[in-house]
Amino acid sequence: MKFKMLSVRELTNRTRETVSRFSLLSFFLCVGAVNHLYMDIYHEDTLKYASRNIFMSLLVLLPVLYSIRLLYESMWIGKRAKSVVDGVFVIAAGFYFYCLPDQPLIPLYWSRFAVFFISSVLLCFVCVKKGAGDDDYYWHFHAALFVRLVITWLYTLVIIAGTSVALGAIDILFKTDLFRHDETRILIVTLWIFAPIFFLSGVPNSRSSEEVAGHGPGWLKNIGVYVMVPLTTVYLGILYAYGGKILFQWQLPEGTVSYLVLSFAAFGIVSLLIIFPFQKDENAKWCQWFSRYFYFFQIPLLFLLFVAIFERVLAYGITFRRYYVLALAIWLLFITVFMIIRKSRNLIVIPLSLLVIAMLSILGPWSSFNVSYMNQKDRLLKLLDTNNLIQNGKLVLAKEPLPFKDKTDISSIVMYLHDYGKLQTLASLTTSRKAITPESFTEELGFEYVKSYNYERNSFYYHCGNQSLVLPIEGYQLFARFRENFDARSNKISRVEKGDLLIEFFPETAMFQFSDDESHKSRIELQQIAAYFKAAKTSNNGDCCSYLYQDGFFDITCLFGNLSGWEDQNGTHFYAVDVDLLVKKR
Repeated sequence: MKFKMLSVRELTNRTRETVSRFSLLSFFLCVGAVNHLYMDIYHEDTLKYASRNIFMSLLVLLPVLYSIRLLYESMWIGKRAKSVVDGVFVIAAGFYFYCLPDQPLIPLYWSRFAVFFISSVLLCFVCVKKGAGDDDYYWHFHAALFVRLVITWLYTLVIIAGTSVALGAIDILFKTDLFRHDETRILIVTLWIFAPIFFLSGVPNSRSSEEVAGHGPGWLKNIGVYVMVPLTTVYLGILYAYGGKILFQWQLPEGTVSYLVLSFAAFGIVSLLIIFPFQKDENAKWCQWFSRYFYFFQIPLLFLLFVAIFERVLAYGITFRRYYVLALAIWLLFITVFMIIRKSRNLIVIPLSLLVIAMLSILGPWSSFNVSYMNQKDRLLKLLDTNNLIQNGKLVLAKEPLPFKDKTDISSIVMYLHDYGKLQTLASLTTSRKAITPESFTEELGFEYVKSYNYERNSFYYHCGNQSLVLPIEGYQLFARFRENFDARSNKISRVEKGDLLIEFFPETAMFQFSDDESHKSRIELQQIAAYFKAAKTSNNGDCCSYLYQDGFFDITCLFGNLSGWEDQNGTHFYAVDVDLLVKKR
């Protein structure tokens, strides 16, 4: 690719032409820059959520405006229709902004934003009319865009780095504070104005085939042929080896294998797209083999993928994430069958089919939010009914301790419904008139909400609750507080010493040791305390978790702020301990 030095007049004219060509898009880029600059300069907390909502709305709108322009240039729509469609989507973006709350967003809104944004980006890949039936044109058009994108980011990084260093050097050398905030503002202007306009100026006009021809840089071929295809082959071998391991051990695959198979498929399909015009290259015959048999080799992995997905769905139901994993698996099955049956592969089918999946997932009763909500709600009601926790349409206290798995399942479901804004739909089940929280919901059932990090283990959490414990401290010679986090993986011994008394905590063995100058020693292991609390069933009734220890040398009182951990076949393990110790010699 040849680079030509442009004069200031030529740069000005090209910029003017680009802004004129993408006028509405350029206007909203300026809106985004002003919004971002205003918040950076004034730091108004009252507007921070509105600024975030503007940012999210623009990110969804901008790719759509770009796509509409390409549809117009491809002569899919006329000038009047373009104006109408532009107006419709601007109004839709305004409505989306209106629907976003002025407060921290729960996962529902982030998930919805992710789907909207991905859909708008996919639309950019299906709006080239000639590319709908001409794979060569379609490939070269998007190759030109990819090259332009790479150049844009190189220029952007140079501008940001260069100006930041220059302004920083002025402040350092002349001992000023003139440009302390300007680096951030230069970054904002560069990302909102320069980078998009520079990229858009290189977008080929669909009405001119000459602008598209010849975009097949050698470095892109080298990346596809000599890097991505070999890596995809290695990745394929790893997944086949894992499949062989499953068959040999005759066990169900882990749920994470679904993400690995989807990642492999995505990487492989992108590799195929990159090497598309080089498949008949005599110097890279393995590319012909790869493109011919890739989808056939994917068939066993599809079986592995569906087994892994349904194993998780049957165990934990359909969530927003599993819905999309299943949707992508169905899409991958369709693409595999389509590419095997159809000899002349139509490249536009890949993004077009993904766009259809994305749009179907946010519309109608089959949408991801509706399907996952109904499925999780049904699971919750079934769990409540099985454990006799619902009578006459109201929640009741558990008459006997619930199995730990049922506690974790109920906790995870109510937290999921809370995160996706649906927990309040269960208000009719509760007796409280206040807003429902996951903690208050499980409290009405008679057990404490199980936190997410406990789901996969037989975990415990003992604490003092909201009660106060009055202890006689007269006669005690040493008071010490220990707060230890076992996740830190530190074997450092903690010590507290006063007079002739010494307390040591050994994290490796989860043990306290008490000693004095007369070589008297006593030990308390957290394992024995956890067993004591478990036997006393203090985890559910909110009593203070106190533990008294006496021997021939010491009287020791332990008051636990919390003691958490898990049990497995290897014994008892701990997350954290927060304990106050009172010690006196006998």
